Amino acid sequence: MKKIFIVAAVAASAAIMSCGETNVKSETVTNATDSTKTVDSVFTVNEAEWELRDLTGLDSLKQISGFSVKLPKGAIIEKDFLDLKVLFPNAHEYVLEIRGQEALRPLKEYVTNQRLLEVDSARSATNDTKLIAEDANGYIYSSQVKAEDGSLIDKKPIVHFTYFILKGDQLIRIEDAHAGVYDDKMANEENTKKIYSIISSSATFK
Repeated sequence: MKKIFIVAAVAASAAIMSCGETNVKSETVTNATDSTKTVDSVFTVNEAEWELRDLTGLDSLKQISGFSVKLPKGAIIEKDFLDLKVLFPNAHEYVLEIRGQEALRPLKEYVTNQRLLEVDSARSATNDTKLIAEDANGYIYSSQVKAEDGSLIDKKPIVHFTYFILKGDQLIRIEDAHAGVYDDKMANEENTKKIYSIISSSATFK
């Protein structure tokens, strides 16, 4: 579903760990009979664990010129056919896709057309989507897969984002990847909003 930064989330971890940009916390509770159980891990995005990365010249289709953005510390950047893939260094699979290309029309058209494709057109018999937030550079939305009878297969919505930045004739799109298994503890509304905020406030051309 995405094309620039590929990003996906999966698996749960029961230990405390800080990797890349996500803190993983696990706690136990004791009941009256002294038995304990592990509470589902909670994942929170912490901007202090992100750093500014220079992506100049890394794009495999059209070299990204003088561009930097904050990414999780320790994140691995891989070149794909058209995109850069940013793999988050945590217990879950979460991938961002980044693509640089020549801008052929105004920024507003890119944002609107992509939103219509990913959000509005996806409201079908197979997906239930909802627009959560939108600004001049992008949007955040949730998606749940439906069964044939209309029931929701996903227990909780998976929250995605797409962000565009334009300078002159150069356009860069950043989004989470839609391949693989998503973990709603990572790709939830709170975390996705934080990731979008970090990227939108740090993405810049030199």
